[in-house]
Amino acid sequence: MRKAIISTLMLGFLLLSGVLVFIATTSDDIVVKNKITKLKKITDNTALALAKHYNINGSTIDAENVADGLLDQSSIGMGIKDSVVYTWDFVNEPNSVTVTIPSYSQDTFWYKFLAKDSFLLENLESRAEIVVKGPFKDESTTLAPLAINNCNRDDLVENAEIDFTFTTAPYFNNNDKNTFYGVDKDCSFPAGNSNFAHFKNLFSGGEVEYTTCSVDDYGYEEEYNNYVDNDDHSGDDDYVDNDDHSGDDDDYVDNDDHSGDDDYVDNDDHSGDDDYVDNDDHSGDDDYVDNENQKACLVQTSFQNPLSVDPKQLYNQLKHFNLPYSMDILLFECGTTQNDLKIKNMLSIELTNVHQLVPGPDVDGQSTNILKITAKVVSSSKEIVLEY
Repeated sequence: MRKAIISTLMLGFLLLSGVLVFIATTSDDIVVKNKITKLKKITDNTALALAKHYNINGSTIDAENVADGLLDQSSIGMGIKDSVVYTWDFVNEPNSVTVTIPSYSQDTFWYKFLAKDSFLLENLESRAEIVVKGPFKDESTTLAPLAINNCNRDDLVENAEIDFTFTTAPYFNNNDKNTFYGVDKDCSFPAGNSNFAHFKNLFSGGEVEYTTCSVDDYGYEEEYNNYVDNDDHSGDDDYVDNDDHSGDDDDYVDNDDHSGDDDYVDNDDHSGDDDYVDNDDHSGDDDYVDNENQKACLVQTSFQNPLSVDPKQLYNQLKHFNLPYSMDILLFECGTTQNDLKIKNMLSIELTNVHQLVPGPDVDGQSTNILKITAKVVSSSKEIVLEY
């Protein structure tokens, strides 16, 4: 009986000891897990700070100084500051920065009774990726009312700096790679001389009055990818051309052929009518722009000397800009004409120089002014992504 009581007491003691050891070591485990969470949060925030500040100033040294200052704001950060490692990767895409804590020793309390004085935490790290997008974009909230040609060119790459000369609408040339134009993205500007006045006022006060834009509004892909020529039957084996009478009998009479009818009068022929005016013929109207069904329009003026007046008025606005100045501009694709603007993309640029306005050569008996700008092609955006 006594042995049974002693055995029961020993078993109870062992069970109680096990419970106490479990509770005590669990307490140490929680401390270690909390420390891992805190350390991971520090590496996350430090990696993000490094990437964001590098994005701003392009200097790894400045970014690391900012990160060190962030570590100084907490006791745990100060404790790891001398051992933390910053690793920049500018070889692989996307570029990245990794923050690593090679090792961290966390002291224990209850585990010491089990001959374990500390836990060694190794290679705690976080990586922030710097995702750089190209200069082309299909949506913008910072669109300026400017455009350049993008026909058969491959020089619109990031960091390229290109000079462009302002050209008025009547002298539009889709093949000219060194001109820029004023553009009304949705043909909503006032008409006449107010058209250019409205345009130039969008640059007043040393800044651009940005607008939003989506290239989907112009239907470029739909126009060129979904085009069907309903008159093309070259691949239709069963098609019969009912207008083709080349194999008909000699008795076929073409009732539309009046070549032998001396009395026939063509009422649509006004070649001998000196007083006839064709109201649909604008071939001699230099200022005419057909806005019907247009989705974007070049800026127009009725000034007697637009090659001189327009560049000067725009220059008087741009010269007040603090440079560099970021904006998005429209791109004209191949096949664009003055009255049919084909737009597929927008381009992100920085205006880096507005050159002094200088007199140009006479063109078509008009004096001219030369307005030249320098634009740098830049990334449309840079995004910081924390990789887990």
